[in-house]
Formats: sequence, structure tokens, C-alpha cells
Amino acid sequence: DGYHGGSSSRIFDEGEKVEARFRGSERFYPGRIRHVNRMRSTYDMSSDSNTTYDIDFDDGERESNVRARDVRARGSERPVNEYEIDEEMDRLRRKIQTAIDDKGLDFLECFEHFDRDYSGEIDEREFQDGLRRIGIDLTRDEARSMMDRFPSRRRGRISYRAFVKGLRLRRTTDNTAEVEQLLRDELRRLAEGRSGRMNYSRLFDEFDRDGSGDIDRREFRKGLEQMRVNLSSRDVGRVMERFDRNGDG
Repeated sequence: DGYHGGSSSRIFDEGEKVEARFRGSERFYPGRIRHVNRMRSTYDMSSDSNTTYDIDFDDGERESNVRARDVRARGSERPVNEYEIDEEMDRLRRKIQTAIDDKGLDFLECFEHFDRDYSGEIDEREFQDGLRRIGIDLTRDEARSMMDRFPSRRRGRISYRAFVKGLRLRRTTDNTAEVEQLLRDELRRLAEGRSGRMNYSRLFDEFDRDGSGDIDRREFRKGLEQMRVNLSSRDVGRVMERFDRNGDG
């Protein structure tokens, strides 16, 4: 593949963080040396050709007797392989869809796995960190290359809409109409003044904290919290999807 591990120049120690090919795959994955297996040789006991490694991979997989040539120091520079990035994109898609189908997560909860500051966009660092937490370890250049596969308006940023569209996510169940009606009833109650008249303008201003004339996802969530309206992150996301006509969050 044009590049090799660090084993040609050194032997790794137990507990050391490395990257290794899992079951002979082309791609290197992050892990830690669990045990060093040194085979007896009448020629050179220090040669890495006489050494294999038992490795615990960061994603929970384990493998024994990994050849030295398939192990390298973690963080070694490697070129971006666009074919591998496509494969990792498919892997990410499967992981997210499985979380939706099997664990009952919704699109917003999956998006917020990456969007840790709830800004409504995933930046480069959040994306790379989020991938690493689910066992997809990419260099910064590789993560950027994957981000370019999302239909975002701004390079280096992934909006909620681009996240869902880029991964072609499928929804399983949807009780949005029920949740939306509950929220409408609650907002109507909060907007009703002592005179019995509805003051939706005042209520809107309670959410639109920056006075921009738009309510973004962070303001919407914060406004509900301050008004003691208890909706799950999933329900908030579904309602936002219904009201967010242009899909900009």
C-alpha cells in the first residue's frame, strides 16, 4: 500500500499504543499492545521478523500474533486514500442507522453525538472526536476528506440537514404529530395573558434571545428549559424539523 509500520526500525513494548492491520485488512486501526511474542531464532533475537503482537483494538476487537510488518507507531503519517474514506463513510452510515433502528435513537440524538456544543453545526474537531468515540479513527486530513462528502454549504462544517442527507438516514417510527400537538398546547397556555389574549410575539421574544428574528436550535432548547417544558432531545428535534421550513437549523 505504499507505507509501512514502524516495526522495521523498532520492537514495541507491552502497553504501547500502536496502529495495526486487523485480520490482514489494508487499513490500520488504533490499539494497544497486550503481549509481545518473541520467537526463538539462532540468528537475531532482536529482529522484528521474529516478533508478533497480541493487540487490543480501541473499538473492542482483539487479535493475536499480528505480524510485525502489520504494526506501526500510532500517529504515523499516511496519505489520504479516497477509496478507504468511502468505505469508512459507509461504515459510519451503518453505525448511525443501527443506532436508530436498534437503540431507538433519532436523527438529532445521533447528530448531537458529534455536535457537543449544540451549535447546530459539527466542526472538524467535533467530527474527528465523534468518529473516534465510535471506533473510526481517522487522521485530520482523512476526517476532512470525509466531511467533504456531506452536502454542506460551508466547508469544514456539517449542518443537521447535511448530516441526515449525507448519510441517507431512514426514520423508523414517528410520533411527531402527537408531540407537536402537546407542544402547541403548552405554548398556547404560556402565551395566554391575564386578559385571555394570546401574546405570541412576547413568547417568540422569550426564545429569540439574540434578537435576530429567527429561533435557532440552541435558543429553542434553552427557551423550553427556562419555561419548564419537558421534552426529550428526540422530541425537540422532531418538532424543530416540522417548523424549520428551510432546513438551516
